[in-house]
Amino acid sequence: MVASSLSRTEEGPFDFVLVCTKTTANEEVRSMLSPLWSSLGDHTWLVLCQNGWGHSDFFAETIPPHRIANARIITGFRSPDPHSVEVTVHAAPIRIGSLFVPETRSLAPLCHAVQDGGIPCSPTDQIEEELWSKLLYNCLLNPLGALTGKNYGELGDAPGTRSIMNTIAHEIFSVLQANSSKTFWTEADGYLEDFYTRALPPTGLHESSMLQDIRAHRKTEIDSLSGAIVKLARKHRLDTPVNQAMLTLVHAAEIE
Repeated sequence: MVASSLSRTEEGPFDFVLVCTKTTANEEVRSMLSPLWSSLGDHTWLVLCQNGWGHSDFFAETIPPHRIANARIITGFRSPDPHSVEVTVHAAPIRIGSLFVPETRSLAPLCHAVQDGGIPCSPTDQIEEELWSKLLYNCLLNPLGALTGKNYGELGDAPGTRSIMNTIAHEIFSVLQANSSKTFWTEADGYLEDFYTRALPPTGLHESSMLQDIRAHRKTEIDSLSGAIVKLARKHRLDTPVNQAMLTLVHAAEIE
């Protein structure tokens, strides 16, 4: 049984609760979930299907960390109206795992269900690496796409935006190294080669959801992307001026 409303929690227990909102709704989601969590079942997993970094710790303030998992999703979409979604690209299988425990076996049934629905999905014990891979991708593309109105391929083709993305990547890797974060790459240049040859081409025609949010006058997820980098940089007393500029400019664009 699948429930789409918290009003149906009395029909539990549930194996999985998926948070598929933007991170801008996390305050509201946590305030609704936290009082109900103990009634959902001792083996319930909270699965955060969201971009960015930091929301696992946010939910772990009120929900047991060993029951929190993350999904790394690289699926592009557009929402032409409030009740419909069109998938524009599905670049890689979904990966699901926990930042807090090395558990993957109990996440396998969810992955099988997603796979049976036609979307490749598998559990992973490298979710930190997967999430940072997606965060790098998002930080390079989403703010610039939102500010310029260009799709991903156009950003990669133009020397000016390409130069900015290169600098963003180098700033992020300085933060990753200072934070001892796990990634699939040892340095920025190796990541950028992979980014331009493997990650970017399949999504070249996609426009970022951040651009769609700006156009619709909605609050963006910039605080969970560039904002997360700036926050970690301050923790380690590092300067990340280009990521800071992306954060400031997108916030300015939100209020137009």
